[in-house]
Amino acid sequence: MNEGIKLFLKVAYYTTIFSCFFFLFYNHVYNYQPIVRYENDLYLHLEKEFGNERNNLSRTSYNHPGFHIIVIFFSLLTTISIPNAAIIILSLCVASTAFFIKKIVDFYLLQKYSDVWRYTITTCLMLISSIYVPMFNSFLYLGQGSSAVYHNPTLIALKPFLFATLFLLMKAWSTARTSPWIYWTVSVLLAYGSLIKPNFVLIFIPSILFLYCLGLAFRRAFIDMSVKNMLILVGPTLCALSFQYVVEYFFGSNHDSIVLDWFRLWQSWSPNILFSLLLALLFPLSVILLRWRSFFCSPMFVLAAIMMCVGIMQFGLLGEVKKHGAGNWGWSYVTALHIIFVYATIEFFRWIPSLKLNASWADKASVAVISMTFCLHMASGIFYFFKVMSGLNYG
Repeated sequence: MNEGIKLFLKVAYYTTIFSCFFFLFYNHVYNYQPIVRYENDLYLHLEKEFGNERNNLSRTSYNHPGFHIIVIFFSLLTTISIPNAAIIILSLCVASTAFFIKKIVDFYLLQKYSDVWRYTITTCLMLISSIYVPMFNSFLYLGQGSSAVYHNPTLIALKPFLFATLFLLMKAWSTARTSPWIYWTVSVLLAYGSLIKPNFVLIFIPSILFLYCLGLAFRRAFIDMSVKNMLILVGPTLCALSFQYVVEYFFGSNHDSIVLDWFRLWQSWSPNILFSLLLALLFPLSVILLRWRSFFCSPMFVLAAIMMCVGIMQFGLLGEVKKHGAGNWGWSYVTALHIIFVYATIEFFRWIPSLKLNASWADKASVAVISMTFCLHMASGIFYFFKVMSGLNYG
């Protein structure tokens, strides 16, 4: 494929993503009807932070201001209204998320698949969701979660920072000598990402520290990083988290507190939590179980699995007193879902070209099982995408 066609494909791909989500977010702002049509959190964010007119910059009272700061800056820079600025910023965030996921896919699969195939895999990773079984739970999202989230603006705004962080760490750990600027860049991305929505760093920091300590304990370097670079990575983010914790729980208007929830909120959304987890994670679990040797040889996949475990524990065990029903710790679980799907999908597609025509029956059976689970997740994800785009309830 020549360079001209590659450029056209790239422009057409990201323009299409931007246009689709511009349509969705425009309807979220201007055609929102509670419970009935285009239910979302964007309208509520604009209403809460900027007043009834949603243009009054003096009425900002948010605790995690990262997304709102970007919107305000863009609105002032372009002189367009706050709602329109939010629509454009979120559409750009979705396109940027696709861009960084594509960079991660290219990192592993550049030599194995064509451009069209890699764009297709990226599209799958933007759409894939938990398996929908309406006989078990009438909700696809509530109870199971989804790697594809369309209704929450701060999570959507966080994802470019999240996947840019993972991409830079992959590059850093794959080279013998890494420039310190990469860790400083990642540190800035993590710190600012925590100001948008802290849930990624709340699963990332304990997971990377655990993986680092695991490597020291077993004398195996899962990640190639010095103590100095680790401090660069997590130090500024811990400061940002501490600031937000003090503001939110001591000086905020709600004066809330964190308590042990023991899965109470999760049980209110799911008839059976273990089965909900199976519907959410069937494909990644299949890849890990059937490709366990490759799993342990992939530091990023192992890190994603640890983050998934941390996210499950945070969602199940932690809650807030005054905002218990909001399920804010659930964002850790939902964030981890998207990450583990990315690395499970890459591992699966890395494996397929290495299979020979005379592969063993066990390998063929493994491919069939994993492919079937992937298709179930994809079918549910496509259904969920069109459901949300048509204005139906995101739950």
